[in-house]
Amino acid sequence: MTPVNVRDSSSVSDAESTGERREIVTTTSFDAWQGGVTALDVWTSSCLSASALKERQATRLAALLKSSVQHSPLYRGMAAHRDPHRLSLGDFLVVTKSELMQRFDEWVTDPELHLDELRRFVADSSRIGEDYLGRYQ
Repeated sequence: MTPVNVRDSSSVSDAESTGERREIVTTTSFDAWQGGVTALDVWTSSCLSASALKERQATRLAALLKSSVQHSPLYRGMAAHRDPHRLSLGDFLVVTKSELMQRFDEWVTDPELHLDELRRFVADSSRIGEDYLGRYQ
């Protein structure tokens, strides 16, 4: 991955009252290889026949549902007693964003993520530009 520096010289809220302008330098990572692979994937998908595109969508949806059941306790519970290789969207209850946020720690697929810790991290302006847990931007 190639780090890209982004400079933002707009006023920061705590400096606005004093008339100061502070420059924030944020380093983000851009993976050119992954970007190219994704662009190629999108382009080749646009060339598929309707039946091939439908098959591809079904395969990708099946992989997504299987991964959700493997890594999310909430979705694992919803799909209990179902064959993980034959899951469909109809096997899952419809949930709202507010319901997901109330059950964030059960829903999220990375067990190291916890909503209260994430909120503290995001609220700490001294951590702007820092990767959460060293891997989330």
